[in-house]
Amino acid sequence: MSFHWHPQEQVATGRYLLKWLVLSSIVGVCGGTASAVFLACLDRATAVRLEHPWLLYFLPIAGLAIGLVYHWWGKDCEKGNNLILEEIHDPKNGVSGRMAPLILIATVATHLFGGSAGREGTAVQMGGSLAGWIGRKLRLDKIHTRILLMAGVSAGFGSVFGTPIAGMIFGLEVLAVGRIRYDALFPCLAASLVGDWTCTAWGIEHTHYAVNVVPQFGPILAMKVFVAALAFALVSVLFAETTHWLHWVFKQATPWSPARPMIGAVMVIALVWVAGTADYLGLGIPVLMQSFEPGGVATWAFLWKLIFTAVTLGAGFKGGEVTPLFVIGAALGSTLGGLLDVPTGYMAALGFVAVFAGAANTPLACTVMGIELFGAPLAPSLAIACCASYIWSGHRGIYLSQIVDTPKTGDESVLAEESLRNVRQTQSPITLNYQALTSLVRRLRGCSTSVPLVSPGESEMKPVTHPASATVGLVRIFLSADEKKKSQPWYKRLLSRPLYMDIIDLARKAGLWGATAKGMTSGFTKHGKSSVVMHAESGLRNTQLYVDLIAPRPKLEAFFQQIAPLIDDHLVIYKELECWNAAEEVFAEQGHKSS
Repeated sequence: MSFHWHPQEQVATGRYLLKWLVLSSIVGVCGGTASAVFLACLDRATAVRLEHPWLLYFLPIAGLAIGLVYHWWGKDCEKGNNLILEEIHDPKNGVSGRMAPLILIATVATHLFGGSAGREGTAVQMGGSLAGWIGRKLRLDKIHTRILLMAGVSAGFGSVFGTPIAGMIFGLEVLAVGRIRYDALFPCLAASLVGDWTCTAWGIEHTHYAVNVVPQFGPILAMKVFVAALAFALVSVLFAETTHWLHWVFKQATPWSPARPMIGAVMVIALVWVAGTADYLGLGIPVLMQSFEPGGVATWAFLWKLIFTAVTLGAGFKGGEVTPLFVIGAALGSTLGGLLDVPTGYMAALGFVAVFAGAANTPLACTVMGIELFGAPLAPSLAIACCASYIWSGHRGIYLSQIVDTPKTGDESVLAEESLRNVRQTQSPITLNYQALTSLVRRLRGCSTSVPLVSPGESEMKPVTHPASATVGLVRIFLSADEKKKSQPWYKRLLSRPLYMDIIDLARKAGLWGATAKGMTSGFTKHGKSSVVMHAESGLRNTQLYVDLIAPRPKLEAFFQQIAPLIDDHLVIYKELECWNAAEEVFAEQGHKSS
């Protein structure tokens, strides 16, 4: 065995470490200082609100002011955390330097007047904004800017919660489902540590949690934790989907964005009257602390906090989701502790991080966070709760700009490199799995003949020049992701599902071979007289997609006549695929029978 010394490699490694130590330390100092200022302002705002409960009735005015500020000066940073994730995936316009002061002021105002929100989103956005500003000043290239943004995320997260190791992992893990970016390992670690030290040096003290009783870990306890993780996952999905749905409802009901938080504020005030308590306003730290005591919180406290926070954030108020998720998880754990006959504080600690793991798709960061907050004796239970919650939550989450690198359960209907936004819009039941469908199209592509477009407004297919009795056909229908049946009253359209899901359901009942919906990330399509322009990673309201229907041509023609009233003003393409044998071969390989 011989050892070879490579001085050039060691020098290069030393330069790399020194470079990122300096850059990450600068980001850490800036992020930690910003978190310290934010936490100090937040503590003062919370104290003032508790001293003057009547401030809640000024929440609508505060909501209007926040809406106007972002409408006039903050349109380029309204996406918040999702904007930072998008810039890390593909740096384009950069993260605006205005994001840090805007999110700081807006979040403090939200808490001062009683909005139910968190603090992680603010810290991460400030860290990312400052990191982007530093990158522009130093004229860094895209690769270095991407790593610096990840370091900014870690600095913000680690400093605001006092969990530097979890902050490092969060910056690496939050970008994609099923992948960790090791190229930013050292920068994220250095930025998170320096950020935490800086925040502490400014005199900021973080909340301390204590689990008084830790049961002996064994198979029976592990099974109870596994069962509890299912509840944690379901609540995490309920929170994420409720928040996204309310955000969509507010956009549909109120085109003028500044009015949305004002309306949401009125709803929050109404919720306080219905619940009979103001405990669910703000961060909810008192509810969080009481969750660790037997009988400390009401059975449905987790659901109340979920509703308060979903309304606040869905309406457009600023803040984060994580601390409310901590409260929701701890309160749910407190309730489950009695049902599963385990210590209340122990189960509250598991719910504290497991609900966040399911909502943010970051099981490793949440496991380490739990160890940093509650101690190593809970490590096995924390790992089970976070990992199981992550898997059971499916491809849903609070950060729609996360991309899927590796599907959680090998689901072939979920494409790699798809954002959760696209997965959420297009994932629905289909007759064929994705692998079978793409294999069929790939085999047929070389021997298919195209037919002219069906003009908008036509309800019948154009005749094929040389029809074959065994012809396979493909119909492609272009439509908007949030489009509903026009025949429904407006109030029913708010609660009904998108039109593309109805088409897929009808295709399954009609016995078609396959029906898939696919989101489009760029380009344009024309629906009648209007032209809709689409941008990459656009919001739900503007996203376009198409539905592909595959079946023998006679069956397609019959189905097309059935759905013609639903799509009479849409762009439709028909393609003839004259490869019946190849189709049957593919279906045989996948275990399907052709009609």
